[in-house]
Amino acid sequence: MILSGTIRIRPTPKQRPKLKRNGRAYNPQKTRDAQRHQAFFFRLISKESGQSFPLPPKLPLEICMKFYTKGGVTDNPKTSVPDTDNLCKLTLDAIVDSGIIRCDAQVTKLVLEKYWAGKDQESKIVFSIAEHAPALEQTEPEQQRLAL
Repeated sequence: MILSGTIRIRPTPKQRPKLKRNGRAYNPQKTRDAQRHQAFFFRLISKESGQSFPLPPKLPLEICMKFYTKGGVTDNPKTSVPDTDNLCKLTLDAIVDSGIIRCDAQVTKLVLEKYWAGKDQESKIVFSIAEHAPALEQTEPEQQRLAL
């Protein structure tokens, strides 16, 4: 495990880029603010770890993220909006902005989960970053799953 932690913040999806009149695209202010906020917390966690960042660009990484939203029944999967991929985009960009990695292209395995935190719990993002060691041999069930 290279780095792991919990960020006590409401998961925010990355919004679609907007277009200016001159045709240039930009991210909406809400997206920029949320990404800056998450990057701040990722920087804090990375500094507390005492490790050297950014990670080498040729190092394949596995990132696991669990997004918890306040409300619902605790630890039940959340199947409503926002979409998991949009939550992931903003959080990955925040990890890059924080200086933990230089480019999200080195992420070779991504595991995403979205849950309800419960009525009495706060929203949060739980993450882990590890080196992605490719499996030398895959079991038969894994081969069948990957073939789908």
